[in-house]
Amino acid sequence: LALPRILLRLPYGAKSDPIEAFTFEEVPPGANHEAFLWGNAAFACALVMARELEADGEATDAGSIAGLPAFTFVGDEGPRLQPCAEVCLTERAWQAVLARGIMPLVSVKDADQVRLVRLQTIAATPTALVG
Repeated sequence: LALPRILLRLPYGAKSDPIEAFTFEEVPPGANHEAFLWGNAAFACALVMARELEADGEATDAGSIAGLPAFTFVGDEGPRLQPCAEVCLTERAWQAVLARGIMPLVSVKDADQVRLVRLQTIAATPTALVG
């Protein structure tokens, strides 16, 4: 069990992924995060586990996923990068999520990556997974 969702692809539009056949902007100016295509965080966990298995023969460590879609938008303070995870978790927030047995994905500020804090079970007493 993991959260939050991750950005799966760039929205279609002139500044990100243009469509040649006609003019189309998938994310209108001022749109909120619901305009983006978000995917289940479990896929990110599976990717981290697969990489760990390939590298070490066991999936016990957390890790980062880089090279995710990076969408730049203009906010009140100028151009900003849309975080790759749907919600930006503070350290206090991700620790609370982790304590409840859920694996948090944390966006890396101004980067095209997320970090899986820990691979763990959803048991009553959260423990790291044994590969």
